[in-house]
Amino acid sequence: MCSLGLMISVLFFSCSTEDLMDQKERENETVEVEFRLGVEENNQVIGRSMNQTETKNDLQLRFSTGNPVDTRAADREDHIENVWILQFENTENPTDKLLAKVYVENLTQTTINGKTIYQLKANLEKKENCRLFFIANESAAAFSSLTVGSSTFSAFQTLTRVFSTNPVIGPATETFPMTAYYKGAIPILDPNVTLWMYRVAAKLSLTVLFDELQESSSLFLNFAQLQSVPQTVQYYDEGRYTDEPWIFPIVTSSFVNYPAQEFNIVSGTVLTWYMPENRRGINPLITNQKDKYDETDPSGPGSTSYATRIVLKGIYILSGKVHDITITLYPGENITSDFNIIRHTHYIMTADIRTISDEDNRIVYKRVNQ
Repeated sequence: MCSLGLMISVLFFSCSTEDLMDQKERENETVEVEFRLGVEENNQVIGRSMNQTETKNDLQLRFSTGNPVDTRAADREDHIENVWILQFENTENPTDKLLAKVYVENLTQTTINGKTIYQLKANLEKKENCRLFFIANESAAAFSSLTVGSSTFSAFQTLTRVFSTNPVIGPATETFPMTAYYKGAIPILDPNVTLWMYRVAAKLSLTVLFDELQESSSLFLNFAQLQSVPQTVQYYDEGRYTDEPWIFPIVTSSFVNYPAQEFNIVSGTVLTWYMPENRRGINPLITNQKDKYDETDPSGPGSTSYATRIVLKGIYILSGKVHDITITLYPGENITSDFNIIRHTHYIMTADIRTISDEDNRIVYKRVNQ
């Protein structure tokens, strides 16, 4: 009886071990998955009525209300290549482990319903529920710090991308990363679903107008610069994947001024920049755009202000008297209280300069001849 009992125990243990091994193999089973990636249209900040306290005779910063001027350089804004796929567990926990990371260089381009779609294949771990992050336009070494099986989701959340001090989208120049997100089963239930990618950068377009200046005055602008630009941006978009509003981390060590553009800026000139997002917050006390300047930056006034700004310089002549002039404009979600520059957003602005006013905090001018 004792020997029989021992034999049954051994057989039972053996079967249990095989079941566990089979389960482990099933958990680590990989499967080839095909994905479709498209590029989502930029959000556009447009449309805004003039405040009652403002007049048409001052400097007016406004957002375009019609079709924006397309300032794309070649096709680089919509270009996708070299895609990273990061697969994580999905227990909605910062300690979720990295299950797989795949770098795909070969993408197939096609057109579906008039939109350019990129198709790619990757071997991922078979899972009933997981999280995938797609990062396009990155180098093969971008995520070398992440290790499959040990790196956590929180480690990915803190990773940042460093940009050049003068990024330009165009042939043979920098292409900004884009990200897409998927949560669900692998293999995906519907392989025909398109995942839409979002740019980590924002785009600023400013049209400068001064052809309706007051009589006996002239304006000559010869300097334009985008200042206080973060040089880094997180791949993971905190604002997109959470319901809580947030402000970009207030750091002072990674802000740069883009190189100045020095040329004859005639009325109608369109200035364009690309930049990482810079969320500085909202100051609800500002009701007039004349009061949107460094001292009202909600993240820090005066010398501690790191809100992104556009600086224009030149000469202003009024009744034969010459003045040096500096105009500083702060873009945002509106032209008064909001100082946030958000990724995947095109800020289309027009600065209509008609009168130089002492009451406008965005303008500093000094007479150079007595």
